Amino acid sequence: MQTASSEETEAFYLGLDDEDDIVAERRGTSKRSPRTAVVIAIIIGIVVGIWYAGRAQESDPMLSAPDAQAAMEEVAIRLEALRDEIAADPTNVEPRLELGVMYYNAGMLEEAGQEWQKVVDIDPKNVDAWYNLGYVALAQTPADVKGAKEAWDKIAEIDPDSELAQTVELHLSGLDTTEEN
Repeated sequence: MQTASSEETEAFYLGLDDEDDIVAERRGTSKRSPRTAVVIAIIIGIVVGIWYAGRAQESDPMLSAPDAQAAMEEVAIRLEALRDEIAADPTNVEPRLELGVMYYNAGMLEEAGQEWQKVVDIDPKNVDAWYNLGYVALAQTPADVKGAKEAWDKIAEIDPDSELAQTVELHLSGLDTTEEN
């Protein structure tokens, strides 16, 4: 009978002997287990990360109902204040400009356009109102490219050296490109 050396015995029990993979697998110490464990850990990490990211969005205070209600109340208060300012002085263009922005952001294009048109009726050289009227024209379905060009051309006439006129030139060149295509 042959006796194994202490090194052979130790290698056998530690699963280090290549010929003893079957024994090592029975003991749960397969050579593949560290790799498998890493893959499982990565998968668990991804799942937990996705779950946590989803929870973070659900608990975002910007999306909560009470905060949304408070924001809507603030908008209603501001709308009332702007309307009061307009009623007190119908020639004051500043509240009309802001009211038009609020309407535009709410998707109320017709109302926004009406406010900004009233501004240019009061002050035909108001470049902000002309600029916004150009956007109202483009937001129509179908887009009123001709109306946008007319509104933005007014800015170039009124204040050709302004930054807004330069911005409008870029917009107009983009419209020319889209019109050709």
